[in-house]
Amino acid sequence: MINLHSRLLLLGLILILAVGIVPAPPAAAMPRDRTFSQLLTTAVQQGLLPPESVSAWQVRSIVAPETLPEFLRPAIPEPSASLLLRHLHRSTRPDASLSRLAAQRPSLPAEEIYDTDHFRVHYTLVGRDAVGTADRNGNHIPDYVEFLATTAEKTWATLHRQLQWPRPQHDEPRGGDDRTDVYLLNLQRVYLGYTEFDESSCRDNSATPAIETAACSAFMVLSNDMSGLAVPPTALVRVTFAHEYMHVLQFGIDSNETADWLWEAWAVWSEDRVFDEINLYLDLLPPLFLNPDAPLDEHPYAMALLPMWLDQHLSPELVRDVWLRAATKDGMDAVVSALQTRRLRLRPLLQQFSVALTNAAACPVAAPYCWRDGDQFPRVSIEGRMQNADWFSQKQGNGRLAPYAQDFLMLELPAPGRLELRSPAIGHLALQVVAFYPGNDQP
Repeated sequence: MINLHSRLLLLGLILILAVGIVPAPPAAAMPRDRTFSQLLTTAVQQGLLPPESVSAWQVRSIVAPETLPEFLRPAIPEPSASLLLRHLHRSTRPDASLSRLAAQRPSLPAEEIYDTDHFRVHYTLVGRDAVGTADRNGNHIPDYVEFLATTAEKTWATLHRQLQWPRPQHDEPRGGDDRTDVYLLNLQRVYLGYTEFDESSCRDNSATPAIETAACSAFMVLSNDMSGLAVPPTALVRVTFAHEYMHVLQFGIDSNETADWLWEAWAVWSEDRVFDEINLYLDLLPPLFLNPDAPLDEHPYAMALLPMWLDQHLSPELVRDVWLRAATKDGMDAVVSALQTRRLRLRPLLQQFSVALTNAAACPVAAPYCWRDGDQFPRVSIEGRMQNADWFSQKQGNGRLAPYAQDFLMLELPAPGRLELRSPAIGHLALQVVAFYPGNDQP
């Protein structure tokens, strides 16, 4: 196994030689309160970096974050690099092949091991990846490691014992034994964590009812310190772990799933299902409410509302079964397949889901058009409004309606009337009319 520090140094050299990256001084107007992705986009726009170097810098941000130049060092960490890693693996660009370095399990100097029933935590007390040594109970285990371990077992109990998700793919045993491995590294506050799969371990997962060919073992990498940010570190550790562990389970069912939203929506659902009291997912919702007519993969995290809604109004078993169907189906087809086993149809359910987005009320009011945290949701964007006989269009700057998406139109009619909609588009459009009565915000 390649030593982590040697690997990072080698990566830095490869990146500079392969794509000609020469760190440039930041522009005077370079924003500071941005994530790495935002800073990278701005650097390309300002001519600091060539567009063809983007994927190489993305790889570096994951496996060698300490080598980033000052103008790419973010003030705000991104919650996860897992989606980016999957994109890099699928990329055909030559420099994207460097992302395979992330698939090599980290090797820590003077590695320490802390085992729970189902997880093995790898950490060190020396060097730049050292975990803080605070140890209030004096048992020679850092408090951060112990809290992470408690979080891990709580997540395991909820997803496996309570919700009956299949156990992850065996790792044969990489990491020292067959527990799920968690590596604590200094991610330089670029990301809070990510999940990577073991490419050579993909086969059938005996814990699932189907026979898969691309069910892979996976490991998690989490930041060795989540303090000093706007959100309490205890909350960040909990939701980050629940999010990344769902990715471990997803890899253990189908590592080839193509729909980004199916990966990330279910991972965010896991955060809220395991730690319902935290609700950090609310910060992820604006893209869906601002652009509800966009393709699902344009707001994969906000689409967590779909499994949340299915969980709250149908069953958590349905949410689980969607991913079990992902072993043979992709994207919305996996949802359709899981619904069919319950004699349910997708179209009426999506219509109800769309109405629930407009209502955004806290349950149990007007069920099923409600949510546990609905009173904290944003207001959905209205595409157009008809008042009497006058039409006012917002247009949202896109003039589109993607599959499984929705446009919301507001009709303010003084009296009962007839409305006829025509579309030159080929296909099927579903129209759901919801009446709101004066003085009452409920349909």
